Amino acid sequence: MEAGRTSVMTGTKPVLYTYPLPYFPARAALALTEKRVDYEPKYIDLFNGSSLSPAYIKLNPAGSAPTLVAGHHVIIQSREIVDYVNGLGDGPLGGSEVDQQL
Repeated sequence: MEAGRTSVMTGTKPVLYTYPLPYFPARAALALTEKRVDYEPKYIDLFNGSSLSPAYIKLNPAGSAPTLVAGHHVIIQSREIVDYVNGLGDGPLGGSEVDQQL
């Protein structure tokens, strides 16, 4: 684990299936980073068909990114990921005004 980063989840590290260019996966990654959640990014290529593999479609039937797998939770929309992460640890992400803008 990186210095200054703590895992606020118990058990295995959450996995964020992401792609580096689009806004929505970046929003989910930013929320995890801001809450100092130690997570594992797994990159899926949205343009070469890897997001349509049977294994990924089981996680996210839309074949889109992001997808967060945290324990028994599988969350496939960036806003829901932000809401979930916001509930972790102490204090909200940036306060209520910022949360409303996300």
